[in-house]
Amino acid sequence: MIAFSLREYPGDSFNGHPKSYSLKLRARMSRTLTILLFCFFAFSSLNAQWVELSTGTNALLRDVHFLDHEYGAVVGNNGTVLLTENAGQDWISIGGAISEDLSSVLVWNRDTLLVSGQTSGLQTTFLSTNGGMDWIPVNEAMDVKKMGQRILSCGHDTFDWSDDQGVNWTPTEATIGGTTLISEIDIADEQTAIASGNVGGFAHYSYYAYRTIDAGKSWEPLYVFDLPNSDAWTASAFPEADTLLVFTNEQVNFLPGPNNQLVRLTNFYYDTQNGINSWRFSSETINSATPTYVHDAAFVDSRMGYIVGENGQIYRTLDGGDNWSSIYAGTTNLESIALIDMEIAYVVGADGLILKNENLTSSMNPSNPDLLKIWPNPSTDWVQIEGVDQASTDVFLYNMSGQLIKRLAWQEGSPISLVDLPKGQYQLVVQLKRQRVSYPVIKH
Repeated sequence: MIAFSLREYPGDSFNGHPKSYSLKLRARMSRTLTILLFCFFAFSSLNAQWVELSTGTNALLRDVHFLDHEYGAVVGNNGTVLLTENAGQDWISIGGAISEDLSSVLVWNRDTLLVSGQTSGLQTTFLSTNGGMDWIPVNEAMDVKKMGQRILSCGHDTFDWSDDQGVNWTPTEATIGGTTLISEIDIADEQTAIASGNVGGFAHYSYYAYRTIDAGKSWEPLYVFDLPNSDAWTASAFPEADTLLVFTNEQVNFLPGPNNQLVRLTNFYYDTQNGINSWRFSSETINSATPTYVHDAAFVDSRMGYIVGENGQIYRTLDGGDNWSSIYAGTTNLESIALIDMEIAYVVGADGLILKNENLTSSMNPSNPDLLKIWPNPSTDWVQIEGVDQASTDVFLYNMSGQLIKRLAWQEGSPISLVDLPKGQYQLVVQLKRQRVSYPVIKH
C-alpha cells in the first residue's frame, strides 16, 4: 500500500495558482508510480525464469543430481531423499529408514542411486539398486561423484573408488591429516578431479585439497602455501583440468566473517623438490568481495558460471568471476546448484526449497539481433556462422524440447551440418567471449 500525504506548501505553487500546484502534484505522483512500477517489473523479470517446485517437505535440502531431463533426486537433512520422474513436477519421498543428514546424491541409472552423509560424526554411503525402495550401507563418505564409468568418494579422511556402481569400494593410500575435513569432489574430466575441504588451525579453518590425475586411484595434496591467503574453503568449481575456482571466507575465531573471496588456481605441476611432494600452482584473487557466502558453484567453462549462498540469491558471471549479476532474488538460504544442460538448472535450499529454470540463457541474447549471421536459414544440409570475433568456439544445437542434440568445436569458416537431423525447428547456441547467443534454425 502506498500512502500519499497531500499538504500545501506555498513555495511549491506556481504563482499561487491552485490548479498549477495540482498539476505539479500529479506529475510527481506519476513519476513515483512509474519508478515503483519499473522496480516491480524489474524484480519480476529477475525472478521470472525461476519456478519454485512443490516438494511436500520443509527439510534443509543440500544436493541435487539428475540422470537426464526427467529423472533426478534431491537429498537433505534427516534422511530426506526425494525422487522425480517427470522433471520436477512431482516428488516422492524414498529415504526409507535413512536418518543421516545427507549431503550428496548420485543417480547412476533409474535403478541405482547413491546418497552420502553423516550423523553424530559418523559418515555413511547408502546404495539402492531398485529405485529407492531399499537402501544398504556400502561405504563411509561425505560425497560421491561420477567420473566416466567409475564412482569416486571422499570422506573426511578417506578416498575410495568403485567400478561396479557402488557395490564394492577400493580404498586409496592417500594420507590425510587428523584435523583435515575433506567434504567435496569436483570433476574436471575422466582422469582429473579435486577434493576440497578445510584443515583446523590455531584459531580458524583454512582451505586444503587433494588432486588426482589417474581417475581417483591416487591423490596428492595441493601446496597450500601457494595460495594468496589462509581463508576457509566454502565452495569450488573445476571447469577445466588446469583451472580451479575456489571460494573462501575469512573466519574470525572459527566463525564466518563478512569477507568472501574468489581465488583462481592455474598452471598445476607436481613438485618433488625438497620433499614437497605436492601439487604447485599459480593463484590469483579474482574477486575480493563476492556477493554472498557461497555454498555451491557450477561453471560451464572457465568464464561462465553460477553461485548460490546464504543471502538467497542466484548469481551469474560471464567473465570468470570478476563480475556477478543477480538472476534470482529470494530470502531462503540456497545450498546447491546443478546444471542439467545449457538451458536447465535446479537449485535447492532450506525449508524444502527447489527452484527450476528451463531457459537459463534467455536473458543473455544480444539486444542486436544482427550480431551474428546464420545462413542459409531455412536450410536442408548445413548452415554457416558469420560475425564471430574469434577463430574457434563451442556451438550447441538443441531441439525445441530443450534437449541437447549436438555440441561442436566450431572453427572459423566451417559449416554446421544438419544432414543427420529430421526436418523441423532447432535452436543454435553460439558461445561468444562474454555471452551465449541463441538463434532459431529451420531444417527443411
